[in-house]
Order: sequence, then structure tokens, then C-alpha cells
Amino acid sequence: AVCDWLYGAAAGIKTDENAPGFEHAVIEPIPDERLDYVKASIDTVCGRISSYWHRDGGKITYEIEVPSRATIRVNGEEYDVPKGKYVF
Repeated sequence: AVCDWLYGAAAGIKTDENAPGFEHAVIEPIPDERLDYVKASIDTVCGRISSYWHRDGGKITYEIEVPSRATIRVNGEEYDVPKGKYVF
């Protein structure tokens, strides 16, 4: 249960139900006030997905890497992105 929460909610790493095997990932981290950072990764058939967020004062920085197409949702915004590394 803790791992499910860590990966699926805090780190926000989810599969798109219409694209099994993380062919298209959905990354939607949910920062938790009890934590200063979360860093998680998962190896998929497409490659490694990583999600890292950390607090710096009152600001949260997100660092996300995806091996294939993904939808990233942070700060109330949604980004459809190709393979790559992203900082928000």
C-alpha cells in the first residue's frame, strides 16, 4: 500500500489505460506537506521513467524523465511531451 501511494500519488507515475506497458505514461505528482522531496523511478519495456520533486523554501521543483510519449501534469498545467527530461 505504501509503495502504491509513493509511486502512484506522491511521485505520480501512472500508465495510460489506453496504452499498456507505459507506451504512454501519465506523470502527475502530488506533493505531500509531510515530505520535503520524493524521488522514484520505474523501469518499463520502453525505458526508465523517473519523477523527482523537492521543496526549496516555498517553491516546488519537478524533474521528470520519460522514455516515450507522456502527459505531465504539474502546477495545474498539462503538457504532452515526447521522450526527454523536463524541469518545472
